[in-house]
Amino acid sequence: MTQSSYNAKDIEVLNGLEPVRRRPGMYTDTTRPKPFGTGSDR
Repeated sequence: MTQSSYNAKDIEVLNGLEPVRRRPGMYTDTTRPKPFGTGSDR
């Protein structure tokens, strides 16, 4: 098994909405079909 190293060169800075475009699941809850305006949170 090879070891891989993680350093500053591996970090990519994303601007604007690019992070959301690349990984929308990190920013939205897709487990609930209608999370807004349904009153299900109350």
